[in-house]
Amino acid sequence: MVDSIKSLPAHQVMNWFQIARSQADAFFDIEQRISEAERQERGLAAIDAFHHIFTVLAAELRLRDEWPKAYCHIRPFSTGIIEHSTKMRWDFTLGVSLHGWFVEALIVAPEQIRHMKDDYWHHILRLSTLGKAEFQDYGRPNGWSSRPEVSKLTQHKGSLVFSIARDFTLLASTSEGCSTLGGIHITLPLESDEAAVTTFFKHALDSLYRSNYLLHRSAYLQQKRYVKKFGQ
Repeated sequence: MVDSIKSLPAHQVMNWFQIARSQADAFFDIEQRISEAERQERGLAAIDAFHHIFTVLAAELRLRDEWPKAYCHIRPFSTGIIEHSTKMRWDFTLGVSLHGWFVEALIVAPEQIRHMKDDYWHHILRLSTLGKAEFQDYGRPNGWSSRPEVSKLTQHKGSLVFSIARDFTLLASTSEGCSTLGGIHITLPLESDEAAVTTFFKHALDSLYRSNYLLHRSAYLQQKRYVKKFGQ
């Protein structure tokens, strides 16, 4: 877990993009000119910078939630912040990798997709307009590729909307069901400037949060109806 961004010097808070961009530059340090100590310092500073911009954007978007926990997202060529939603008890990640600036989250309560109206799919479609949007199909059972009727459908990966609807429909028809579906990962080119990255983070967080909240609320209301009918 990371401390509040308030612990950073004022000039670092104002220059969050430069700090994060410096970490991205370190990914391309093939000749290892950057020392291990400096590499670690850049990584930690970038994590604080991402926490800062997330906090700013969450306030601007007026997300009715609390974010008391934040965790470090550190991989060999990827650095970011994982912010935990109190309301949904779910994680949202934003950061930078060798491939670009990204926002990602797993899909909440995917079994509720069958109940979603057009506002849910509007958010999903919007995500596909912000950058390279990918559906990460973590929920597929073993052996899918050996089923001809499934393999024909799963070869298509060009549409985020189709990919989610397809995997949900196929999983819902199996004995495993659709308790786990996958996640959504949106990427913006690394060469994008600060204004473009800030706008990208804001709109991607907005649609990713609100699409997941619609699923979360549907599951909550379903559970509430069940308790009312059958008791606890």
